[in-house]
Amino acid sequence: MPKRVQSASSINTFKLCPRKYYYAYIENLPTKPSIHTIRGNIVHSVLEDFFDIDINGVTKDNCRPFLQGKIIGLLVRHWQEYKTEFDKITITPTENAQFKEETVVMLLNWLNHFVNRVFAAEGSFEDVFKKFIPVREQYFESAQHMVRGYIDAIERVDGKVHIIDYKTSKSAHLSSEYKLQMAIYFLLYQEKHGGLPDKASFFFLKHRSVEMPVEPDLVELAKKEISIIHAHTECCDQKDEYPMQPNNLCSYCDFNSLCFPKQKKLMNF
Repeated sequence: MPKRVQSASSINTFKLCPRKYYYAYIENLPTKPSIHTIRGNIVHSVLEDFFDIDINGVTKDNCRPFLQGKIIGLLVRHWQEYKTEFDKITITPTENAQFKEETVVMLLNWLNHFVNRVFAAEGSFEDVFKKFIPVREQYFESAQHMVRGYIDAIERVDGKVHIIDYKTSKSAHLSSEYKLQMAIYFLLYQEKHGGLPDKASFFFLKHRSVEMPVEPDLVELAKKEISIIHAHTECCDQKDEYPMQPNNLCSYCDFNSLCFPKQKKLMNF
């Protein structure tokens, strides 16, 4: 079958469970939205729009309450815009409110980090704010390696490039999946710009920013994992060629009933 353009998400899906990859990317079976994916999309939209706010007249003395109001306003707006998606999932009004409040805490945590950076920098609020505006949701695609991805934010401050990925995860753990994701970003960035970024980090919105080393070896890791999935998918297009790999996420998988039709719910391994 023809080579498809992969992503960090599709590659990590293949590594977790080839059968899930088959259902999602070869049969293209539909998946159900979840509160976690909806919330993640909303958060990314808020952080993307945040740097477009009007800061005329704002100073370092009054910026904190001003920015808090703006970021919460953006959350309220985007939460309402996703009403159709919320209607597709089973969630009570109380649960919806709890998730929304938790999201407020995440965004205010990120904002506190941002404001502290503003206070620590020389210059007026307007100058510093503009200095920290990142390139947001930049799309990269490699024709050579047939892989693509969106980088959440790319800062260029004082001649240094910093790429950032936002996470709404429960823990601030740099999992192997996250490391591969960033390795692919390194590959994409290097191919487009001729060199690696100076810094990279995951901002775990419930917790803190966690820096990831920028190392050439990670680019080689990305190339290896990309080549593995291309080698398999180019020659294999039958379900049996994508074996099930049971894991502790099976009970949450959209394709659980296809893999285990006689069980109501597969819980654990």
